[in-house]
Amino acid sequence: MLRMMTHFKMPSNSFLFSVGSPRANSAQATLTDELQLVIFRLQACWPSTLVLLIRTVFPDLALRSFVTLRARLQRARDADAIASILTPASAAEGWRKEVLLHFFSHGGSNIAIQLLTSTIPSVLRNRLGFVVFDSCPGDASFDKAYRTALVSLPPSLSPSLRRVGTASTYCLVLAVQAVQNAGLMSSVRELRAELNSASLIGEDVRRLYLFSAGDVMVGVDDVVSHAREAQSRIGEDKVGAVLFQTAPHCALIVEDADRYWGAIVDAWEGNVKLPPVPEGTEAEIRARL
Repeated sequence: MLRMMTHFKMPSNSFLFSVGSPRANSAQATLTDELQLVIFRLQACWPSTLVLLIRTVFPDLALRSFVTLRARLQRARDADAIASILTPASAAEGWRKEVLLHFFSHGGSNIAIQLLTSTIPSVLRNRLGFVVFDSCPGDASFDKAYRTALVSLPPSLSPSLRRVGTASTYCLVLAVQAVQNAGLMSSVRELRAELNSASLIGEDVRRLYLFSAGDVMVGVDDVVSHAREAQSRIGEDKVGAVLFQTAPHCALIVEDADRYWGAIVDAWEGNVKLPPVPEGTEAEIRARL
């Protein structure tokens, strides 16, 4: 599926950072319509909140080393307004659980891990109040990895270039999986395990999984099994899940924006009990939709 990308003026208290770009902030951005909706909702609910948006692509997950990613992410942490939160000096005022970490798909999961394990990990982790897993984590199958990688292809590519890009992506994913299976590169299995590690996200941090039965890249059982593992570690009351019916990968907000955003706001503000993780097999869960 091709996503519509349009130019978007970033709010003054929002920072856009692309891992492969030398700039940590941009007034103008080219974003998917779904992501623009998320930013609009953020601004409407919490107008004074600082937003750091980090954009990543498939090579960041598949090809770049952790050392390279962490070095590049330093520029995002150095943005003045963000640095004012994520520095030991600001922490001296007392740890407040004021950071909401929201990441999308495997690429976002990978970047979240690098942020949490970078040069000032304790500062970010100690301020982490809530985590949203959006359309993730998936499994390590080739088909899903290939579909996910295709999302990184620019929508503006001509048909001929898209054919070349599709073929190149297929070969790249095949090669990456071979290297991962040989144990020479971190894999999706390791990413899934890291996201449930107590050393990464503390046991006092609540989490919400947002996913869709219409997502062909991340399966229902992939997400539910990860959520259940988290429940066994930190408690059922600290893990919630919201399942959408038809929304595609990383576009859950377009199916029901009020339900999507309401779940995030309620969970963050503690207005209601977290929605329960679905019970049963994937077939049973789908049958109840």
